[in-house]
Amino acid sequence: DPLVHYGCHFGRTIRAFCRVHTLLTNGVNRTMQIDLGRLSKGALDPTERIEHSVYERLLALVPNLEERLNTGSNDELMYIADMLNKGSASARSSDTRSLKSAIVDWITPPNVTLTPPLTRNVKTGRGFHHQRTGELLCPVNLDWDDPK
Repeated sequence: DPLVHYGCHFGRTIRAFCRVHTLLTNGVNRTMQIDLGRLSKGALDPTERIEHSVYERLLALVPNLEERLNTGSNDELMYIADMLNKGSASARSSDTRSLKSAIVDWITPPNVTLTPPLTRNVKTGRGFHHQRTGELLCPVNLDWDDPK
């Protein structure tokens, strides 16, 4: 479904973490109130203004989305939200996976080999269990080299 692709793009460029069903439901209702003159964008509180802006950006991203939301059933709205959510979650997962291997390069000083070495695809032995990653994770007010 193309909505999954749009969900990937939405998650990467507009809002990474979002309750899409709530965004769509509130967006449709708010737009209807604005169109009927019962509400103005200026009357929205800051949180609502941000949410409505995200909703409008999503409408601009996905062709015919507003029409589908206005003419479709509640089941259609749920389906759209699920597909957009699926795409957004997939994008986050893919981005996180690619970052995990890149981090090994970023934390390794030039011309130095980490001891013990960190494998790119295995998470065991990282965090506070490894000298270099533990040093980077250590709060600034503590001394990593102090055994206390």
